[in-house]
Amino acid sequence: MQARLSEILRVDNQVYGLVSDKAHKMFHNQGKLLMTTSTYLPVIKQWLPVLYSFMNGLTSEHYCHHFLVLFQTLTRQRHEDGLQVTDEDFTMVIDFSSAERNGFLQAYIDLHCKTPGMICKAARQVV
Repeated sequence: MQARLSEILRVDNQVYGLVSDKAHKMFHNQGKLLMTTSTYLPVIKQWLPVLYSFMNGLTSEHYCHHFLVLFQTLTRQRHEDGLQVTDEDFTMVIDFSSAERNGFLQAYIDLHCKTPGMICKAARQVV
């Protein structure tokens, strides 16, 4: 699935984006839940899960871990496919509690502030 992630987000130059939601009743303990991110695949006309995460809390840090893995996977795969990563690739629909929003934002910042190109550029500036 990882190998097809960048491919299925863009079909015929259409960006289908991602949808994230949580299953609150998946586990007996109310503090534990399953976070799922899916994308629409028009070929089969179905939503296809691309990432599941077990979460034992609802803080922005918990959400950040989920989104950062998603963003890193998408970015790595697009680079391997020889494709450019754009902000449009991170288009999402989520519930957007303040913690979820902050986790999304922090993951986006973490991704963009730690790319090899940025690290190399920063290293060149100090040499």
